[in-house]
Amino acid sequence: MSRVDIYLKGFVLYSKTAIGSVDYEKEISTAKDFESLATKSSFKTIENDELHYLIKRYFSIPRNIGNRFFLKKDYYIRELLKTTPIATFKSELLLLLYGKEELRIRWDRFMAKVKRMDSYNTSILLSYTFPDRYSLWPYKLFHILDKLKIFSSIETDNLKRKYNKASGKDYSRILDFMGSLKNYLQRCNLGKVDYLRTITFIYYLNSKK
Repeated sequence: MSRVDIYLKGFVLYSKTAIGSVDYEKEISTAKDFESLATKSSFKTIENDELHYLIKRYFSIPRNIGNRFFLKKDYYIRELLKTTPIATFKSELLLLLYGKEELRIRWDRFMAKVKRMDSYNTSILLSYTFPDRYSLWPYKLFHILDKLKIFSSIETDNLKRKYNKASGKDYSRILDFMGSLKNYLQRCNLGKVDYLRTITFIYYLNSKK
């Protein structure tokens, strides 16, 4: 993590500015908003229109799934819900979030059962439900891995190649890195440091040349 030190002082100062504070509060607000709509009980009874609204509000359009590009979010949502029955989506979502098996097993099952799902949107479901346990996995994280030389270039390129349909093992690898980064930030008098705070550090790093 020695390369992190180069940027850490600037991030601590940035976090105490109005803009830096707003960045984190925005992530917190989004997570709380998501949590209010997506409780365990609501997932059990959610209807098609409600699920459509949830996905449209929080998901991003995948870069590419199965050699298919989705230019409009409404089209992506229709394809997602058309290829996966809502009953399957609900049951698999509950297993992903609240199942007792290892995360990598739950992740792989969810990605296999819910067609058209990608890594970033799966990480949204996990991170906004449990921001103390799971991290977002934005594509721009790869730029940071390259910048900080965290993984070998071969491993980073391999993760990039599999990004849309990454395995649970791949996500666990990313989560290990983000967990180490979160622990690193906890020593910096930033108040509460969860994975949402950590992802704001990633966005901060991404803005630096």
